[in-house]
Amino acid sequence: MLHYTIEINKSIEEAIQSQKENLKKEKFVVQWQFDIKDTLQKA
Repeated sequence: MLHYTIEINKSIEEAIQSQKENLKKEKFVVQWQFDIKDTLQKA
């Protein structure tokens, strides 16, 4: 099992946007984003 944690001083939204931008620079894209809050509200 692999565990990798970093601490940042960004909001969740800022962290997500930053990660998407960094992935795009490496020619990767986010194809799917799991929204746990939305999923739990539908249950």
